[in-house]
Amino acid sequence: MARHAEHTTRWAPRVRIRLRIVVAAILAIAVVIGVTASAAQRYFSGFREARLQTVASGTENRLATRSSTTHAENPKDAKAADERNQAKRAKQSKQRTLDALSVQLQQQLAGYQGTWQVYVEDLPTGASISINSHEQYSASVIKLMVMLAVFQQIADGALQEDAQIDDLLTRMITISDNEATNTLVDRLGNGDTQAGYAVVNGTAQRYGFTQSHLDQRMGDLTVDTGKQTSVGDQGRFLAAACRGQLVSVEYSQSMIGLMLQQTRRSKIPAGVPSQVSVANKTGESPGVENDSAMVFAAGDGERIAGATPGVGDYVIAVMSEHVPMPSEAQNDIRTMSSTVWSALQ
Repeated sequence: MARHAEHTTRWAPRVRIRLRIVVAAILAIAVVIGVTASAAQRYFSGFREARLQTVASGTENRLATRSSTTHAENPKDAKAADERNQAKRAKQSKQRTLDALSVQLQQQLAGYQGTWQVYVEDLPTGASISINSHEQYSASVIKLMVMLAVFQQIADGALQEDAQIDDLLTRMITISDNEATNTLVDRLGNGDTQAGYAVVNGTAQRYGFTQSHLDQRMGDLTVDTGKQTSVGDQGRFLAAACRGQLVSVEYSQSMIGLMLQQTRRSKIPAGVPSQVSVANKTGESPGVENDSAMVFAAGDGERIAGATPGVGDYVIAVMSEHVPMPSEAQNDIRTMSSTVWSALQ
């Protein structure tokens, strides 16, 4: 026992030394491993970032090359985009002109008796203004919607165009014949007047003229709600005809052709130079003076439907009610017509 204790005592310091060496070695290895792992992490992280940058750069280069190639391969697309941008800028410029015109017209209207509404649209750009547009008594300008319904029914094969139809259309538009209008409505309804009204109103709705309807015989003045429209509907009707969008290009031109033969020229047409071509439709009744017109500054309007409008071409619709003196109201329309002409030329 004594020798064993002596032996143990003699070897204890050596064991402790060896343990310290082992622990130190383990710690050293751990440090080395940690440093190596950190370095490796930094290395691979840097490599990954570099790789991502390379991929991104390559993608950008491919996209740039593809875009360049696309533009090089599609000059028509580039030209179309440029034309759209030019058209947008032209419309914005013309809209500023029309906004200034709106202020001027409202100042004029403030001095007129009765209630007024006005719509103006520049045909080349589509820029427009609308002043106080609302549904009101139309008088004879509602006949434009009857004309539209007739041509639509002919195009749809529901109505046979013949010499009588052509004569009735001509008299309805050029001299505002009420009986010709009533006969056309009856023809639209196959002899049923109410059915004829439904065709007129349905056609107007089909084209988005939601403030226009006819529920009363022309010449009947017993109520003032049976014939309704607005300058917004009238102006958009005229612009659509010029763009060939009513029924077809051919029928749109036929409508314009009838309006070019209008014999009543004392309102909007009388406010522009006498040599200017104007296609219009008037309407009048006690206390009411209306007129809707296409003004062709750059041509005669004979082949305008679906074609590119000329600079200075426009549509204008004017409606009034509760005006005490017809002659004064007609003069007011002429004055407004002249103001619009001067602003858009």
